Amino acid sequence: MDAETAKPRHRHHFPHWLRRLLIAVIAVAAILALLPPAIRFGFEHVLRKQGLETVSIANVDLNLFTLTFRLQGLRAGHDDNPLLGVDDLRVQLAWQPLWDKHLVIRSLELHGVTITAKQGDDGGWVVGGIALPPPA
Repeated sequence: MDAETAKPRHRHHFPHWLRRLLIAVIAVAAILALLPPAIRFGFEHVLRKQGLETVSIANVDLNLFTLTFRLQGLRAGHDDNPLLGVDDLRVQLAWQPLWDKHLVIRSLELHGVTITAKQGDDGGWVVGGIALPPPA
């Protein structure tokens, strides 16, 4: 078969700007989808570093349009000894102060909170399994 009778290969060429736009949209969507699990992992990691052996979080929701964060079903403690529990935590931030680098909480709701607190011999407190330094 010679070059003139061969079927031409048709390739669809998208403009570079469209390709870049699609990649950016996919990247932003992936980041937004992975943000709540990353926050959940971060909370669990921090609580484990504080010495809590068992940490579980049922659900984390984040709405960046309304700046609302919700954490549900937090349980933390040591095997048979629960020290910290939160059924539902909801925090909503204000948009406008963020432009001035200020963090303003518009609303804070806590439901079903269980915290074990005890004071050590050195005057320091252990609240929800997290050791607080003694007073200076």
